[in-house]
Amino acid sequence: MNNSKDQFAVDPEHLRIPDGLENVYSIRGTLVLAVLAIAVSMIAPIANALQFHRTLILNGEWWRILTCHFTHWNGDHLFWDVAVFAGLGMLCEHRNRVAWRTCMAAAVVLIPVALFLIRPEMQTYRGLSGLDSAFFAMVAVWKLSDSLQDREWPRVVMLSSLCLGFALKLGYEVSTGGTFFVDSSAAGFTPIVEAHVIGAVIGAAMALLSARHHHSRTVPAIMDVGPTSVSSTSAPPSSIPWHSPVVRVSPACNFTVRPLRTL
Repeated sequence: MNNSKDQFAVDPEHLRIPDGLENVYSIRGTLVLAVLAIAVSMIAPIANALQFHRTLILNGEWWRILTCHFTHWNGDHLFWDVAVFAGLGMLCEHRNRVAWRTCMAAAVVLIPVALFLIRPEMQTYRGLSGLDSAFFAMVAVWKLSDSLQDREWPRVVMLSSLCLGFALKLGYEVSTGGTFFVDSSAAGFTPIVEAHVIGAVIGAAMALLSARHHHSRTVPAIMDVGPTSVSSTSAPPSSIPWHSPVVRVSPACNFTVRPLRTL
């Protein structure tokens, strides 16, 4: 009988997340929050206890500042907010989880605090639309930055047009007092366009910061890998950071390696 410790060793391959679940695991935060918003909004007493309420916040119920985003006025409001939140949130979280978390934290706090200060007449507030705007701006700026770096001018024009359309949507909401997708008059609430603007500013700022950091970490070198040597046009191999792409080279290959970018 073999009493060595090897028999108790766990194969690391067995601990690896299956490929099919890895993508789901990478967007787990967005999925959990989307389900939370649906559950909260379907139970009226809980939604009432978590919504933004100026008087109750002044009386010490400060948690409403953080939880108001996950409450909604009706099914139509809930559907559009959660659908956009889930779609854009998954894109952001999958690309850069740290930026997603930072953007979420900033938007969750700053949007209601700003509304508390600039809209003193506003007594109640609900909805994910401010966070939706933050994620939209983050995705748009990321994609626009990537397209500018790659000099993909048709995509630059398309993304710029998309950003212009978003600005026109905000203008429509300001001028009409209604929302573009949800019938706010039927639901009995007034859209707070300032929440969308603040969210968009937060998302764009976070995207610019994270994109700048990402591009600064990209190795600008173009390396010619030969059978017996490696040469670089802008950096010696020893200076390439640990996070640069790893390339396995067969003995008889000769090709050019360019830095990779995460989608």
